[in-house]
Amino acid sequence: MKEPSAFHAIRAIDYTVIFVRDMTAMCAEELGRLGIDLLSPPTDQVFGHRTLFFRDPDGNLLEVFADI
Repeated sequence: MKEPSAFHAIRAIDYTVIFVRDMTAMCAEELGRLGIDLLSPPTDQVFGHRTLFFRDPDGNLLEVFADI
């Protein structure tokens, strides 16, 4: 059985803010240094993106992605 993508596992309820970056691993490291918990580490999706998800202090879902 195929695992669901990070996006489906998180289930964004309202809006998602998406940042397009070509350095998702570096973004993940910097977020970790800032003490921000990732909801999903950099993950290669079947639709051709590498994504990571986290929430801002107000609870908004944020995504960083890059084409792979």
